[in-house]
Amino acid sequence: MEEFKYLIPEESIDAIITNVEKLREIENHLRHVFSNHGYNEVLMPSFEYVDLYTKLDCGFTVDKMFQYINHEGKNVAMRLDFTIPLARLYANSANVGEARYSYFGKVYRKETMHKGRSSEFFQGGVELMNKPGLQGDKEVMTMIQESLPGVSLKNILLELGSAKFYNRLLELVGNQRNELEDILRLRDIS
Repeated sequence: MEEFKYLIPEESIDAIITNVEKLREIENHLRHVFSNHGYNEVLMPSFEYVDLYTKLDCGFTVDKMFQYINHEGKNVAMRLDFTIPLARLYANSANVGEARYSYFGKVYRKETMHKGRSSEFFQGGVELMNKPGLQGDKEVMTMIQESLPGVSLKNILLELGSAKFYNRLLELVGNQRNELEDILRLRDIS
């Protein structure tokens, strides 16, 4: 055990020194784009109740969570994602109209050991609440278009989804719904 005392756990990533300046440039570019479109940056908690993720059937399973029991005896998980906690924030607010949130930070998900993947991910993004249809899509697509030149990425894959399409697909497969849902849960291109 002594030889491991200065190593970090396999799930973690060590301090990144060489690319921090580039990361901050990208963050600042995105912050500028998000702010220009009226998105308010929020700092979300690092921990959420496990039930927030499991009761919604949002694709996160307990085996992907870093969990512990808090001082109240409740199951708490390190943040897996920003979308679900931001939906919680919106639902608990008095806001019934449109809301625009932006965020930057780490999320934590257990990965298969010895696969070379970290369990720590840095994410930045936006959530547009309560602006459905083409107007909402157009707003977000405009921001994507403005964001791309400042992120220095090549071979970009933009994935669009639609709840209406998904629900119709479930109707079409009928009694094979569970099979389709299992297949879609396995898909992870990010």
